[in-house]
Amino acid sequence: MKYSISVQIPSIGTLEFEADNEQAFANGLASIFDLRKKALDLFAGQGGSEVVVGVGQYPNIGKVESYPDAIVKLLSDQEWGKQPRTLNEIQSALANNAIHIAKEALGSTLTKLVRSNRLSRVKKDGHFAYILPLQRR
Repeated sequence: MKYSISVQIPSIGTLEFEADNEQAFANGLASIFDLRKKALDLFAGQGGSEVVVGVGQYPNIGKVESYPDAIVKLLSDQEWGKQPRTLNEIQSALANNAIHIAKEALGSTLTKLVRSNRLSRVKKDGHFAYILPLQRR
């Protein structure tokens, strides 16, 4: 499983860090926030604020043949796939595995997977979320 963080700092750029285990991620996280503080101190008074773009731990799915296979493989992960995942969570996990897909295309692919009974769609905090059907878990 991969752990990653991406912190965008306006007028400066983006700090990114990725680790393969929780301990390495925790150790690197302190360095990222130290760098963030130094960068913000350097540009103090120029306005703007920072945005944490994404923090998460994602399964490493390796090589896949298609977007649907990649999505099913992500949701098949024992830990990450336990909970229903939103389109944004799935898109972030795919991107973390170097699989980039537009939201519109991802939404269409998810709908096709639901219609073919490869995924189930549920409501999560007012949004659709996706999980493997019970018989496939």
